[in-house]
Amino acid sequence: MVKNQNDEVIYIPDKIIYAIMGLTFYKLRHAMLSIYLLIPLSLMLFVIAIWAIYYAVKSNQFEDLDNASEQIILDDRQARRKTKRIHKEQR
Repeated sequence: MVKNQNDEVIYIPDKIIYAIMGLTFYKLRHAMLSIYLLIPLSLMLFVIAIWAIYYAVKSNQFEDLDNASEQIILDDRQARRKTKRIHKEQR
């Protein structure tokens, strides 16, 4: 039994209600199947991300962040001279 906007009671057979509810539960049940796939995948990606950060820290990837950017700006004439000398000596 359902009331409409005018407060009139409308009788809806139980079979229709159960059919509507069954359809809703059917959709929800299949929607929930994707969660069983997505939760383990997200946990695996989380573990991989944590491992990647741990590996980067352990392999000293974050030790000298400023020096590499400053080396581009600095003049490396002395380094070029040294390499020219080494190449001349090897000939």
